[in-house]
Amino acid sequence: MDDWTEGYIADVDYPQGYYRELTPPFLAFALLAKGIRPPNPSGKLRYCELGAGHGFTCNVVAATHPEAEVWATDFNPSFAANARRLAESAGTPNLKVFDSSFEEFAALDLPSFDVIVLHGIYSWVMAEHRKSIVDFIRDRLAFGGIVYLSYNCLPGWAPILPLRRLLNEMAQRATGTTDERIEKALTEVEGLAALGAAYFDANASARAQLGAIRQMTREYVAHEYFNRIWTPLYHLDVARQMHQAKLTFAASADLAHHVERLCLTEEQQKRIAGIDDLAFRETVRDVFLNQQFRKDIFVRGPERLPVSERRELLLATRFALVVPCNLIEASAEYPQGRYSLDSGPAAEVLGGLAAGPRTLTELISSADAAEFERKVEALVILVGAGRVEVALPAAGDAARAERAKRLNQVILERARHGDQLQALVSPVLGGAVRIDRLHRLFLLGEAQGLSDTASFAYAILMEEAAAKKAQGKPVRPPSPLGILMLAQKFEQEQRPLLAQHGIVEPISA
Repeated sequence: MDDWTEGYIADVDYPQGYYRELTPPFLAFALLAKGIRPPNPSGKLRYCELGAGHGFTCNVVAATHPEAEVWATDFNPSFAANARRLAESAGTPNLKVFDSSFEEFAALDLPSFDVIVLHGIYSWVMAEHRKSIVDFIRDRLAFGGIVYLSYNCLPGWAPILPLRRLLNEMAQRATGTTDERIEKALTEVEGLAALGAAYFDANASARAQLGAIRQMTREYVAHEYFNRIWTPLYHLDVARQMHQAKLTFAASADLAHHVERLCLTEEQQKRIAGIDDLAFRETVRDVFLNQQFRKDIFVRGPERLPVSERRELLLATRFALVVPCNLIEASAEYPQGRYSLDSGPAAEVLGGLAAGPRTLTELISSADAAEFERKVEALVILVGAGRVEVALPAAGDAARAERAKRLNQVILERARHGDQLQALVSPVLGGAVRIDRLHRLFLLGEAQGLSDTASFAYAILMEEAAAKKAQGKPVRPPSPLGILMLAQKFEQEQRPLLAQHGIVEPISA
């Protein structure tokens, strides 16, 4: 019998991550900032995620875009079942989940999609499956539609390729469960380094990576380093493959790359500006940055917006803080230095958003074109840095609120038993906000009508600690005073933002 996994690890759970770059508002802003017309993020989108994993992100998209049709597939039936259960538990009717391969999915009666997204998948499948993905995009993406495609890339991974191959070969020769084989492989390769292997002496980054792997969760390590199929790619080759589906590279979803001076020296900027071939220009840029991972947005028939229309669409775009102002550092670090967040346009934007979500129109004090571009650049940087998020139009908040609330109820209830779903859904953002488990437990206690949410969370954590201790696992019991202090801090700092995001009710004055 053929192995349906095709070398992909299926016996170790994959993290149930949320990826904001896959959400329509984020993708729309990335394109608008570059002057390219995006699909309407609050309209009747047809959205598809290939290789959706546990489907947390597609569930968020479906819950916050009630008019959209959301389709998703992952060939791992356990992952697909989990995604479907989450949608059914939350009562999200506009998400259809399958456990089909790309070829099987393409054979279904599917619509033309406005948005197709793939997070990381392209690097983890065989060449024949990458061709199936390209064929699917060619046949199923509407003209004017967009594709988000993230992948491990070269040259950044080049020094690490031998390390990854060694780890894989050692694991295949070991016995036991996947976790046991990973442990044996790490120990064996560490032994080679300790014996003075010249590879590690000549590649400091490989030695550092081997040490870093030891600190990563086994779930992440299993999927990131021990799947047999893994191919880092040059952007030039990916762009050529996407060209076969009539796609053009339009923008990076890594928004810091929109502001060249943050990433490249003046001489480097001049060098790549002289390269006419866009795909080769991006590849040379990756050489300058030693890029390991790319987040590309491709468009089928990109339409360059008139300057005046781009301005109108950006002015109407709403934004919201996702980090309390008092917790935002004074500056952010980039390859070419630091960008100030406590002065200039960024500070003005943060100050304007402190009282709640605002459109760009509300953040600008004059009609001056120069001020407009400074504020747009500041927002690109702040959104890219995760201090601010793009929001959907205020007119749809109420319509999105009920479904978001239902999904959040499921997320909070699951926090009682573990830490898999690490974000709460916002009808304002059209996405989700990362929030740690302890805060979710406070909100779960509140949802159950409890006034002492700190004691509620403490009891759950103590029960878990006792269970781990009984299993002989090392455990550090939580401090009741510490949890009480964190609950008070949460009420003061995080709760007001969650109220702005429509996740919790605001506290009455």
